[in-house]
Amino acid sequence: MKPAFLVAVLSCHVAAAQACSPLPPEFWEQSQARVKANYDGARFVVTAHVVGLKTVSVADAAVPDFKMPLERVTFQVDHAYKGKLRRGDTFVIDTGRTSCSRPLRSDDWRMLAAPGKAAAADYPRRWIIYYTPPEIIPGSPMQLPPFEITSSPLSQPVELATYDVQMLERYAARWARGR
Repeated sequence: MKPAFLVAVLSCHVAAAQACSPLPPEFWEQSQARVKANYDGARFVVTAHVVGLKTVSVADAAVPDFKMPLERVTFQVDHAYKGKLRRGDTFVIDTGRTSCSRPLRSDDWRMLAAPGKAAAADYPRRWIIYYTPPEIIPGSPMQLPPFEITSSPLSQPVELATYDVQMLERYAARWARGR
């Protein structure tokens, strides 16, 4: 095995393992600094609702004979805070490639329902998404998986992200202008 390839493969595995580690408390704290950091790192930031949800089998280009079941979620934008998407646009996220992913139909989301609010019977319908794709590893046949729904502040049911929504409504236009 060539050293450059080995380094690239190990880098992918280390980065993926780090991505699945529990997030430090500051990633969850209700602070303007956390919301702005998530905003700054995202390609787009939206609140959106689920308009399609299905299980699909997808093969990775590196291992075409192995099909992996994924949850394919189609979202429709309710409000765009950053990026080129606008109200009514749709986008798709496949989740289930890594151990970090959390399907929408997961019990995790029902257990995390906001105090005093009943959890959705099957899955949360409205989400906040800070779409943050991983960096491309130049020249490597192995790449990190694309953005997924995870147990992180980058993808949450809106009912759990009320602080983020308040901060985005207050500051997103200012942040977009660079102030």
